[in-house]
Amino acid sequence: MASVDEELKTAKETAAAIMLLAPSMHRASDATIDILRKASLTATRAIQGFSSQQPLNATRGEAATALSGLCGVTVTRDMIDRATRAVDAWADNLANNA
Repeated sequence: MASVDEELKTAKETAAAIMLLAPSMHRASDATIDILRKASLTATRAIQGFSSQQPLNATRGEAATALSGLCGVTVTRDMIDRATRAVDAWADNLANNA
């Protein structure tokens, strides 16, 4: 499991990668997909069963789900917006828990 600082760094890198996406892209570049998948895996692995972590775990789960959706064939504006909101919330929650 990554430290909170490593997880926050991943979230920030992912936010930058999402900015490279455009609606109706047939497929993101392999490098971008690698970043999105790494972030999704990082968020998923960091989820813990502690009730005190519930808000952070919820944002981790949403980020992982939204990022996985971007690794498909066609990217839509709604998918990009959802991932942007999810990653921003994930990063904000991490910063507040650091």
